Amino acid sequence: MDVPMGKRVVIAGGGDLALDAAKKCMQSGAEQVTVLYRRSQQEVGLADSEVAQFSDQSIVLHFRATLSQFKGVDGQLTQLVYRQTASGNGSQAGGSVSR
Repeated sequence: MDVPMGKRVVIAGGGDLALDAAKKCMQSGAEQVTVLYRRSQQEVGLADSEVAQFSDQSIVLHFRATLSQFKGVDGQLTQLVYRQTASGNGSQAGGSVSR
């Protein structure tokens, strides 16, 4: 099944399947994929070298991150805002992914 996809893709959660989905998105024409994990890098089980390899493939991983806002213009999603958390509960910092 073909699913319409933008050039910038965000995957929120999903464990090991998130990385498989990110790779598939890149193979299908995405220019960048951002994966947001609620858990830490250690809890996900990825070494620094693996994170660097994904980064080299334009797959950006954010750990301890949760979606906090969806922003748009004229019915089009233009930005996702996420928060980085210390323990999965309290907000410390954040960022966004724009179209």
